[in-house]
Amino acid sequence: MQQEDSPVDLSWSARSVRPVTLVHVTGVFAGFMALAQFVFHSSEAVAALAVAGLGSLVGLAPNVLGRFDYRLTEVGLFKQRERKRGEREPKRLFAWDELSYITSTGSGYKYFKRFESSNLLDRFWKLHISDKYSGEFHLEEEDRLRVLELFERRGIPTSKPVSTKAIGSPSSSRR
Repeated sequence: MQQEDSPVDLSWSARSVRPVTLVHVTGVFAGFMALAQFVFHSSEAVAALAVAGLGSLVGLAPNVLGRFDYRLTEVGLFKQRERKRGEREPKRLFAWDELSYITSTGSGYKYFKRFESSNLLDRFWKLHISDKYSGEFHLEEEDRLRVLELFERRGIPTSKPVSTKAIGSPSSSRR
């Protein structure tokens, strides 16, 4: 494949869910359990919430414990599960020429690809529901600055481009 021939500009490993998320989920369930016990006096609700909380933690554990390897190359960004290099080809998240802009998230960056659409519903679907035109890649805090510098060198905007059509302009008003 093409990514194997390209030199790696930057590579890093990151979790898809930060460990502090487990603490937050535990806190939410503990709060509801306290509410069920002291306000509603329902030991059945406490037991049900405890089971639901445990199920949530077990469901999150693989994403907290597992890591992904990311590689930025001359072609674009590639993602692969850590320690499974021989099993699958890395998935290409985007190529440089199809990238529109990126925005910062709490655990990394969200990327948006270029596409044409004048329909608001179609645009919403492509950007927020489908994973074909947007997605997210994760970073540990120590890698954030290095990755951001690479995007800036390539001239990729770090915020949504401003539309040239103003809301109050004569061309946008209805008569």
